[in-house]
Amino acid sequence: MSIYAVERVRQIMDGYVTQGVAPLIVNTEATERVESWLADDECRQAYRRELAFMVLVGLMQDNRLLNNLVGNVKESEWQKALAKVSELRAAGAIPEFEFAPSPDGVSPDIFASIYVMEQYVHGDEVSPSGVFLDCGGWCGETAVWAIGRGARRVYSFEPDPVAFTCLRRNANRLGRGRIVAVQCGLGMAPALMPIRQGAGGLGDTRLDPRTNGDSSVQIVTLDNWCSENRIAPDFIKMDLGGWELPALRGARAVISVAKPRLAVCLYHNLSDMWTIPHFIKEICPSYRFWCRKNAPSAEFVLYAACPA
Repeated sequence: MSIYAVERVRQIMDGYVTQGVAPLIVNTEATERVESWLADDECRQAYRRELAFMVLVGLMQDNRLLNNLVGNVKESEWQKALAKVSELRAAGAIPEFEFAPSPDGVSPDIFASIYVMEQYVHGDEVSPSGVFLDCGGWCGETAVWAIGRGARRVYSFEPDPVAFTCLRRNANRLGRGRIVAVQCGLGMAPALMPIRQGAGGLGDTRLDPRTNGDSSVQIVTLDNWCSENRIAPDFIKMDLGGWELPALRGARAVISVAKPRLAVCLYHNLSDMWTIPHFIKEICPSYRFWCRKNAPSAEFVLYAACPA
């Protein structure tokens, strides 16, 4: 390769890097503020590594290689978690869920993150109890886990009609009468919104107001829903495929009044890494933050709790 070709490759790569890093440069003050809010050095280190991981994935599209370089969950640790899933399923500690037919089956990664890594728990500060709002219920695996972990009542929200059918059946069969399936999406205002099926099959659906979508679903706000049903949640979990911030905007009142513990996924959008913590602090400045990665390429969760 000539020196001119090498120089051209370098110029192109410099352009990609500049483009990928630009959001971090523009939002340096915002990310540094989030770091200052995190409760300990372990969380701050995890936050920095996840920011680097998300930017590099956008540039290189090689999650496995990048996870080994800058990821928070190493491959050896993850393989141990997957092996533990097999043990727990054999022992009956993970029940048999009903899932809609999928060409690739249901990945054990789901159970590794929820049941082994316990991605919605952070020590004694953030753990299920009382009324648990499962925002992004999918087929009910988190709802069933939550009642086993101490939640008294779970309301599980799922807009996708196929996933909701599985959620309702699993809730009826495994929920001990303590899981209520709610077929709707969550947002910042009531609406009828298109839902789009992604390439990943069941579970890979997105609320997408920019397109006509495959079908439409009813959107409610948690503020309205909790008010109408006289619910004061103790815990709100959100894994909404990138729709977490609109859902939080629709929960401003219930969060400011009830001050529930929160477990909110940040990994779907790079900007969520700073906009979501800032929004929660805007609602209630007394929230304390922790964060942790719970799978090699996904499941980076922000945990939040107000002092008792």
